Amino acid sequence: MEALFEELKKSPDFKISSGIHAQLLDCYAYNGKLDEAFDQLNIIKQMEGENFSLDESKIVRIVTLLIKSSKLEEALRFLEGKLLNYISLFCLLYYIF
Repeated sequence: MEALFEELKKSPDFKISSGIHAQLLDCYAYNGKLDEAFDQLNIIKQMEGENFSLDESKIVRIVTLLIKSSKLEEALRFLEGKLLNYISLFCLLYYIF
């Protein structure tokens, strides 16, 4: 996937939207690549500004990865200011335990 993405970036006509970066973030988080996921998050922030919002499934996936990486305080900081409904919270607890 990464090789394909790098090849596509060489084309001047290939535009990378924040949506593509969000999908990459999700893919990296799903595969346990925390640093790469946060790299994508930072790119999205640069493109969309600080007030953009991730969908709840990506929030849950990132928080789960942070917790699995023994970064509980970072997970809690990441959740600050983000509203999660009870279903998302249940999913988070399910993934953790």
